[in-house]
Amino acid sequence: MKTTYNPNAKRIRHGLKHTRFYNIFCMMTSRCRGKMAKKDYFDRGIEILWKDILEFKHDMYESYLEHVNLHGEKNTQIDRINNNGSYSKENCRWVTVKENCNNRRSNVIITRDGETKTLKQWAELISPISYKQVWHRINKLGWSTERALTLSKTNKAYTKIYG
Repeated sequence: MKTTYNPNAKRIRHGLKHTRFYNIFCMMTSRCRGKMAKKDYFDRGIEILWKDILEFKHDMYESYLEHVNLHGEKNTQIDRINNNGSYSKENCRWVTVKENCNNRRSNVIITRDGETKTLKQWAELISPISYKQVWHRINKLGWSTERALTLSKTNKAYTKIYG
């Protein structure tokens, strides 16, 4: 009996091909296995521990739908809790765009009064001026974090510097 090649025989049927959830899985895969993955992912030992989209769906789809219902599809992203860890059920969660931005390696982390936040979070929480201005004060003017976060535009010291 002659066997014929069936190109569809090995395809996974999951019904997600044109969904944002499927796109998130594909982007995750390309970050870890694509041409540009070496420095940011492969060299750091970061990999995807799900063998395929079906395993990913089994572990993450229900929580994805819950997050989408609360925050919307465009505001739902996957995030690794430990930035140096692999993509797995234990190390991944769904977050908003803003939350995901606060979990980047490039963020400036500041501990103040025993509480740790990113510079942007501190600026939004306590600063009388914008995050951009606080960043400029620390990185361009060499001010201390405390001074940069608390000195307002109306302060005499600020006026001497900026006129």
